[in-house]
Amino acid sequence: MPVCFYSRGDFDTIAPTRSPFQSPDILKSFEGAAPGRGTKGGTMRGAIGLWRALDQARARNLEAAGEAPAAVGRDGISRRTLLAALGGGAAGLVLPRSPAFARAQSRRKVIVIGGGLAGLTALRRLRALGADATLYEARQAIGGRTRSVTGVFAPGYAFDEGGQLVNSDHGEMRRLVRDLGLRLIDRSAAGGGREVQIGRDGAAVPEAALAEALRGIAATITADSDRLDRDYESVAREIDALSVSAYLDRHGLARGDARDALEAGVRTEYGLEPEEASALELLFNLPTVDGRRLTRLSLSDERYLVEGGTGRVAEALARPMTSSIRTGKRLDRIEMVGGTVRLRFTDGEEADADRVILALPAPLLREIRIDAPLPPLWRELIDEVRLGANEKVIVGYDRQPWRHTLGGDGAIWASEGFSEAWDAASARLGAADRPGALTYFLGGAQVAAEARTDTAVLRDRYTAMAARVVPGLPQPNGRVRRTRWGDDPLTRGAYIGFCPGQLTRFGSLLTVEEEGQAARASGAGPLLFAGEWLSDAWPGYMNGAVQTGRVAAEAAMHVSQVALRGSGAAAPGDTLNAGWAASDPINPVLSRGRASGCLDTHLPGVPGLVTDR
Repeated sequence: MPVCFYSRGDFDTIAPTRSPFQSPDILKSFEGAAPGRGTKGGTMRGAIGLWRALDQARARNLEAAGEAPAAVGRDGISRRTLLAALGGGAAGLVLPRSPAFARAQSRRKVIVIGGGLAGLTALRRLRALGADATLYEARQAIGGRTRSVTGVFAPGYAFDEGGQLVNSDHGEMRRLVRDLGLRLIDRSAAGGGREVQIGRDGAAVPEAALAEALRGIAATITADSDRLDRDYESVAREIDALSVSAYLDRHGLARGDARDALEAGVRTEYGLEPEEASALELLFNLPTVDGRRLTRLSLSDERYLVEGGTGRVAEALARPMTSSIRTGKRLDRIEMVGGTVRLRFTDGEEADADRVILALPAPLLREIRIDAPLPPLWRELIDEVRLGANEKVIVGYDRQPWRHTLGGDGAIWASEGFSEAWDAASARLGAADRPGALTYFLGGAQVAAEARTDTAVLRDRYTAMAARVVPGLPQPNGRVRRTRWGDDPLTRGAYIGFCPGQLTRFGSLLTVEEEGQAARASGAGPLLFAGEWLSDAWPGYMNGAVQTGRVAAEAAMHVSQVALRGSGAAAPGDTLNAGWAASDPINPVLSRGRASGCLDTHLPGVPGLVTDR
């Protein structure tokens, strides 16, 4: 029951990202932008057709009730922005908003752990601020969850095994690409942009029919969004306590194409099953702000590709900094020695620093012994959140007839098997009669279900499904790639997916920017954290990795005394939550599979992947 959606947008600039924990009226400034051609917002990753149909369903409901249509919101309205009014104590580093903030601590020793986009961006910013900075990466190569391959499907044909797509509102990522001398490819320039859903009967589901089927649940989501706008504190926690499945069951959405589409959207968006994902995510797609309904269409469009693949971004970032990068160095332990942070690596080497930036996915943080001050809420976050399960199966064909059906940025989404399919190229599209490839994308339990299925079997099955809506699709040419990010011991999954209760519980730990300036970094004391999973506005996207890496670097250089609030209380007998003062007898080796019901439900060794987010 997977879904996928792609579209195009017209925004070239990035609106200020606002705090996820401020008053409800902060979103006023996001209203009134001119509509673009796209159909996705900051949270609407992948499932453009679904979210567009849901938005159309609400529009029909409002028109029937004689109410005003939803206003168009600007880029920057995201799940994190809509969390702005939840309140709660901030447990991150609260950055000073004064001229002193701009004065870097010259030659401060900072170590960055992790050589993905977040870590590399942090190192770049640290060097610009004059820090004595070194990056350590466990792999023998940098790039993290961005990895590009060329020449498998055709000479010069590049594709991405990990993160791939860039939105119009990803201003930070787009500027970085330009600064590095790389080029973006506009996928919409090739025309098309059609999304096709394969229904339960194997036929294409008309978008108008899907919108009509969604009107009932759209009315419910709209009513709950109105309530959330009036009382963020209590309503957010009420809805966040429910899974998507429980929410749909409670409101009577029966099995069928509409529910299949919503549940498939969860799998592609978060890599979770509907019973594992927070229902609060649904409300973020039909938001009400300060009494006004807002449409999220035309915001986030996955419009751009990095020419030659996103792996080139990491390579270009690292090239002038090679003397400050050490590969093959896996962190084992962090401890405090006086006022210095001491790092111990698995090969026995030690290194000292004034500040440490941990630019790692949450599952890898659980494998590091942290004998250093860290508030209980941070330990719970590290111990409990996980990356979702997703996988790409990339299949080569001698011709590309989908170019006529879908265009350059269209997609297929299905009710079973794969979740979505799209053109795999991270290069300028050649003629439709030339060799190319389709990416078939799996999410949630699909990954475990297909883990032991032979790749050739999946290749042929998915091709047969796609052929129902792509006339003239040829048989595969034998070239195929299958990603297994969940099997990778240095990744262990795709991108962040929050389970019921986690958004409201851990939201105060997110990296936050206000009016274009960093307001809160993720971290405590000398330890800072970075990565897409901590971004207020772009979780799961490369833009979120770049944003959090930069903010962490600025915090490491500009903050000496930080305010820590809302650190939480220790549970009796819980050594993980026994306090965070350096003198506390904490045992910070974090166990796996703690209290959350959505932890580690995938099978060990099951392939997962980071893609397009």
